[in-house]
Amino acid sequence: MVLALILALLICAPCLSHRLLWAISPLWLVAILMLAPGAVLQAFADDADTCANGTGDAKIAACTNIITAARWRGSGLAWAYNARGAAYFAKDDFDGAIADYSEAIRLDPKITQAHKDRGLAYSAKGDLDRALTDYSKAILINPKSEDAYLDRGVANLYAGALTRAFADFDQARALDPKDAYAVLWLDIVGQRIGHPRPLSQAIATIDMNKWPAPVIRMFLSQMQPAAVLAAAAAEPDATKKKGQICAANFYSGVWALRQNEKDNASRLFRLATAHCPKNLIEWSAANAELKALGTPPETSRHN
Repeated sequence: MVLALILALLICAPCLSHRLLWAISPLWLVAILMLAPGAVLQAFADDADTCANGTGDAKIAACTNIITAARWRGSGLAWAYNARGAAYFAKDDFDGAIADYSEAIRLDPKITQAHKDRGLAYSAKGDLDRALTDYSKAILINPKSEDAYLDRGVANLYAGALTRAFADFDQARALDPKDAYAVLWLDIVGQRIGHPRPLSQAIATIDMNKWPAPVIRMFLSQMQPAAVLAAAAAEPDATKKKGQICAANFYSGVWALRQNEKDNASRLFRLATAHCPKNLIEWSAANAELKALGTPPETSRHN
């Protein structure tokens, strides 16, 4: 029975609806495949695992093996293309990422994640018009995608559509009142359009005992930027630490702008462009802030 289910997934993925197939986590898929006997299924399971959870060239190779194996079509194949696109994105190959995201969308036009990911790649290239189109499509497919509203809000902000950005961040917060980043972006845009919301009231639903609470405290004038950076660096998990330091530099730059400290803001934004993972919205936002300040970004960087 188990083997029959495995073969159904490997050979007859098109028989499943796109909603059902995309609801199956790659981790569960790998778990099922690992139950199968035989070297062929084991190799395919290994590739699926690396395609889902690996990084760099190994991830690209594993996803390529799945794609060229021709076992999947439709939604299953779309998943492999989207995963490989993420690997290309991580290597700063935005054109390669966009090509794979586009193929995933061609295979299954209702993939919310592929539209969001392609939007992020277009944002990284500075093509905000195409990014906005993809984020809007993701929202059309899944109106409850808080991440898509956040991403579109940032793109709208730096495209100069501040009122639309405010509406996007407001909707993101409505979808998840506990998301501290939605509150932060609402505060950033609200200040710039002269429509600030009391941050002290907005944080009532937020856990102020975890990150990014130090950033919120800085915006409330309760914490200095140096202390925010120290709190970010105290995170023991290396991946989380990198993201938090990225956020600390970017939001401290925003805070410096509010104090009319443009040189310090430029320094902090340049740190963000040099060291932020490019899949974080703070990286593209820092680049946009530097452009507005007339300052070139830091070009020597390593993720």
